[in-house]
Amino acid sequence: MQKRRLKTLLIVFETQEESDKFTQLYEEYRFPVMNILTSIVHDHWIAEELTQDTFLKLSHHMHKVGGVKEKETKYYIITIAKHLAFDYLNKKKQENTSSYDAMGEDSIFSEENVLAFCIQTEEYEILLALIEKMKDIYKIPLQLRYINGLSAKQIAKLLDLPVETVKKRLSRAKTSLQELLAQAKAGGNFT
Repeated sequence: MQKRRLKTLLIVFETQEESDKFTQLYEEYRFPVMNILTSIVHDHWIAEELTQDTFLKLSHHMHKVGGVKEKETKYYIITIAKHLAFDYLNKKKQENTSSYDAMGEDSIFSEENVLAFCIQTEEYEILLALIEKMKDIYKIPLQLRYINGLSAKQIAKLLDLPVETVKKRLSRAKTSLQELLAQAKAGGNFT
């Protein structure tokens, strides 16, 4: 099914060179995009659809894409994917009439729901600002995990740290973030 969709997208290109470049981009970034989207929307099937939408949108903006392996290219594709995911979550939120006040404070600030809650309630910018206030030893692993979508093992390799150290720092960072979110909510800076 993946190949059939890819072939459908290739029709939009006028030259074989454009088609080949798109195929390389798709093969290179399909799984990383899928992983990031799954971590945002928490639904494999929705993430798969959003991955296809990401590459469909990319196909209309190929003139903005550099080399396949360039960092800027990766960030551009991931940015498209994240925007689509946030649009999806915003639409889903609008369809859901319950607000975060209807959820209990315990469920809002549970370790699993802190990041998902912020993203789903359009508080992503506040979340990023709060993360920026954290110490680097907690901020960097947290950004790599939840913004860049890296695993603890990948973070450990990148930062040249043991995996257990990264896991501890992520846990402490989540706890710190929960406290910062509670302070922001209490101070009226949450909306």
